[in-house]
Amino acid sequence: MLNWRDCTFENQVHKMVGFIEQEGKERSAEILSRAEEEYNLLVGRLVQISRLNIMREYEQMDKQIAKSKIIEMSSMYSKARTAILWVRYEHVRRIVQEAKRQLVLRTETPQYRNILFQMILQSLFRMGVGCNVFIIVTEKDEAIVRGCLDDIEEEYHTQTGARCKLAISKNSLHKKEIGGVELITFDARIRARNTLRARLVQVTERMIPLIRYGLYGFNPHRKSVD
Repeated sequence: MLNWRDCTFENQVHKMVGFIEQEGKERSAEILSRAEEEYNLLVGRLVQISRLNIMREYEQMDKQIAKSKIIEMSSMYSKARTAILWVRYEHVRRIVQEAKRQLVLRTETPQYRNILFQMILQSLFRMGVGCNVFIIVTEKDEAIVRGCLDDIEEEYHTQTGARCKLAISKNSLHKKEIGGVELITFDARIRARNTLRARLVQVTERMIPLIRYGLYGFNPHRKSVD
């Protein structure tokens, strides 16, 4: 049978055990609370980081979409502009081709003799006084020019007071030439090209800006007129 001393000791042991258990529970609850708090903070940080990453990704996607739209619009504008320029080029080309066709028809008329006459005189005036020259022509124009050499020499003398000697060259103009003449001095030091094709090129270069203006109006993006 336990005496009072044993009971007192046992009570003290029970109290000590209860105190230890209570302190353990409190410590455990504190640890769990801190762990939950740290967990919540960690989750919050992760959520914030994820949210920022998602926002950053969406921002990059928006920039990429905007950039793609700009590139697409630029490409569409470039293609449209190229198509317009091509149509304009075709219009101008057809006008030049029609002018060339009209020149070819003109070489078949009686007035063509006077055209050749004047072109030879112009070339002689540019070459200087008293030149002796060979005249290069197309094969089909040789007979026409040969028939007016004396008249050209006489007209040249009348206008300049000087004499010149003209002869038909053994060479002919290139087959691409549609008419006109090319003059070269006997010593081959001076040459004057006055073919219809060369004249057409010169006139076309001067007239193309005017043709464009007539067809399409003033271009505000051009800094100057050609």
